[in-house]
Amino acid sequence: MSEAENKAKELIEKFTKYFDNKNKFSPYDKDRECSNAKNNSENAKQCALICVDEILENTLYLTLQSKNHNTYKFWQEVKQILETKQID
Repeated sequence: MSEAENKAKELIEKFTKYFDNKNKFSPYDKDRECSNAKNNSENAKQCALICVDEILENTLYLTLQSKNHNTYKFWQEVKQILETKQID
């Protein structure tokens, strides 16, 4: 797994923990819990994309000033992974 893939997975895991904590159900409500897990994962992915977009927007200016395109390219790759790949 590449560094960008690891970062995408890390971001999704961090947001998923947030959504999981917000949606605690009774242990007897297994069906609701299972369907909600998928929604939590999708919500986490959307939040990760918002974060990466913000990072890209803010690093573009710095990248153009410093002529160092590595940081910007890294976050572009993370965004592409979030948009196109299924991350487990």
